[in-house]
Amino acid sequence: YMGVYFDLKTEINEITKYKLLNEALPALIDQLPKYFRLKTNFLPEFDWWSPLYWKGFSQHTRYTSLLHNISDHDAIWRGFNKNIKRNIKRAEKNIIIKKNHDGEKLYALFKKTMNNQGRKPGYPQRILVELCKEIEKRQCGCVLIGEDKNGIAHSGLLLVWDSTAAYYLVGGTDPELRESGAMPLTMWTAIKEASKHIDVYDFEGSMQKGIDRFVRSFGAIPTPYYNISDGFMADKIVKQK
Repeated sequence: YMGVYFDLKTEINEITKYKLLNEALPALIDQLPKYFRLKTNFLPEFDWWSPLYWKGFSQHTRYTSLLHNISDHDAIWRGFNKNIKRNIKRAEKNIIIKKNHDGEKLYALFKKTMNNQGRKPGYPQRILVELCKEIEKRQCGCVLIGEDKNGIAHSGLLLVWDSTAAYYLVGGTDPELRESGAMPLTMWTAIKEASKHIDVYDFEGSMQKGIDRFVRSFGAIPTPYYNISDGFMADKIVKQK
């Protein structure tokens, strides 16, 4: 998520909140440098974008999936569907979850997932490696890798957290080893690890049907957020040509 963030020092009522948005959003937009196209995902709590509409912006509603009160592990486990529970129990017999900041090993799993889908990673390995180093420095996340007893990596993910939530940021699975159940176990481990720091887990849900089905099997609640874009500078440039 990016978008606009308001650091409110005191509680305000809804009327004051919308008045603030009505005044602040156009003022912020007017300060942006020239751009060809702007497109960003706003935080789920950003729930009123009319001032941006009046400025010519467009909006698409997308969904993430959230788990709340993750410190109650028993309640969270009860919310999992039967298949996820079965896969986790099977994986616990053969898979060991290791916590580190190994961006290279995670990228290898991520790349295998992309290749299996007939796609290429959207960024090079060095980006993820540097990100993992920065996360380690700031102590705001970790890499979790699910390995078998021979040290072969089956699945992995990058977990990060801030003062609002923990986020499943990057994940990957070896498609040839998917039946081990390592990814559900890695995700369950990530939820429990996140609960040491924060009480909300954001799966960074997807509009892809298969991914949505997977994250929702953990009992996560679909939560809307805004994808807001503007291409008026692009239109203006085309017209000038």
